[in-house]
Amino acid sequence: MRLKFTDNLAKVEADLDAWAQGIRDVAIPRALNTLRDQAQVAGLRAINEAYAIGPRTMQAYLRGKSATAGDPQANIEASGKTFGPAVYRPVETRQGTVVTIKGKRVLLPHAFVVAAFGERVMARGAFGGVNKASGESRYGFAFGRGRFPIASPFTLRPAHVFGAQATTDAMDARVAEQAASVLAREIGAAKRGF
Repeated sequence: MRLKFTDNLAKVEADLDAWAQGIRDVAIPRALNTLRDQAQVAGLRAINEAYAIGPRTMQAYLRGKSATAGDPQANIEASGKTFGPAVYRPVETRQGTVVTIKGKRVLLPHAFVVAAFGERVMARGAFGGVNKASGESRYGFAFGRGRFPIASPFTLRPAHVFGAQATTDAMDARVAEQAASVLAREIGAAKRGF
């Protein structure tokens, strides 16, 4: 009598590798997307604290890309030329226009609201320097009269606000705080699915 031993170790290893790859393909994109969403919430809170721009208003300027198994990258982009008038809440007065900037009401002298552009605040003047005649300048905009061109005195853009140091620091801190637990939770959920 002869005994013959065979093994299927190669198949078992291949099955284990496929199982582990399947878990990675499910868990990593889900963890990245969860961390992206948590970072966005932390960033929106920081923007609300620093600039008094509410999360719903800021969210209108954000777009995100979700991670997949084939492309394990998740991101958030802020776009838009400038914030709309709802952010600044302009009110015309005799001295100019009062707007909200970083949560504070600020008077922009000689500024006015143009309804044709969706209540956009305009003023005579230009960016850069100081008006030599009056010495007036606010936020880099030299206000003037007479032959100065008419322009919008705002340069605050969604990308600048979203990329500000306070915003990115809040987002980085949230990701660093939650990364390990989110990944562990998603790996556990993926293992249950296989």
